[in-house]
Amino acid sequence: MRQMRYLPIVILFGIWMAVPCLGISQQMFCPQVPFNILYAGGVEHTFIRVEHPQWDAVEFHTNASGGVIFLITLLDGTQIHFLDQEPLVHMRRKFDTSSTRRDYRYAPMEYRSGIGKDGRVEVTFSAKTGLGKFDINFYSSDSLKELNQVVDPYNHSMEVIPVLYMERAVSGDERTMVLLDGKPLHIKKGQSSFAQGANFGIIFRTDRREEKLLEFTPGQGGWMGTRWVYGLEGNRVTYSVEKERDSEGYYEVKRLGNNMVQKAWMRFAEKGREVKRIATYSLVHDNREFVIEFAPPLFFPAVLQVKGTLRKDFDFKARIWRSGWVAGGSVKMVFTEDANGVRTGIDFLPSFPEFLAKRSIHYEVLESAKRYEVVATEK
Repeated sequence: MRQMRYLPIVILFGIWMAVPCLGISQQMFCPQVPFNILYAGGVEHTFIRVEHPQWDAVEFHTNASGGVIFLITLLDGTQIHFLDQEPLVHMRRKFDTSSTRRDYRYAPMEYRSGIGKDGRVEVTFSAKTGLGKFDINFYSSDSLKELNQVVDPYNHSMEVIPVLYMERAVSGDERTMVLLDGKPLHIKKGQSSFAQGANFGIIFRTDRREEKLLEFTPGQGGWMGTRWVYGLEGNRVTYSVEKERDSEGYYEVKRLGNNMVQKAWMRFAEKGREVKRIATYSLVHDNREFVIEFAPPLFFPAVLQVKGTLRKDFDFKARIWRSGWVAGGSVKMVFTEDANGVRTGIDFLPSFPEFLAKRSIHYEVLESAKRYEVVATEK
């Protein structure tokens, strides 16, 4: 199955991003970390590479709301995202805060998949787009086989770190076809595939934006019950300390908003805050999650604790649902005393699988007693 190539999708569930901080004690701690971690799991996904003067591949997959997303990847690796629900198109355009904004467009679509008496997969798909009418028929060469591994995204969407875990998959046979306005596009040999139980875990840069604090409710005698409510262009995002600290002193901070559920395990102390784990949950299956753990835990120093320059290195590892630890690498952080607070440079550097090692993400964060802002996402 090495010929299979899957593309990362960016579904804007929500954001851990720039926010204003408050004063000393409980209120000086923001519940965010400065990078976005998104997840879509348990979906069906069809991928076909084509011969075309401008395009490299077409693909489509089901989504959490029961609709379909259709993607065209250009030769330079950028993508056009077609959605079959106009309100979702408007929401993506408004709340996409990745440093490379996606091209979202509306298109009516029809999708049907099934398994024949011989156990082979059949998929029919059509989309009426501004680029023409697509009719795609996929026929598998065999029945679905267990794959349970991360697949290579190659050079598509290089601005993200994608962990693409496929549970069951199969290649297409010679009957598979892509028609554009009734005319067939040539399919590259061995470059069509279908996955059932496709999981997309994405780490990507955020744009230079900030949330604004609307409400703060302190915990009763401690962190338990502490609640922050932020506004993001008319949308409300809530962070709350949901559970008492564990045996290591970490609290579970839950995030709700922008069609996502996310949790971070944080420890708060006078010197700063630590983050040992982040999990984003699927909207299709409640028990599925994309998890990233850090060792030692990521450290964000309190504003008054940094003098001069401080460097720290961390390791990270990632898993999706039942996958085990399938990706990982290092996180390098440099803290510098700044006239306006503390400037933190962060580099996310995957090292395995090998095909992710050519990707990286960079952030610069400026934090003071009253502000926490992502100020740069490229070196």
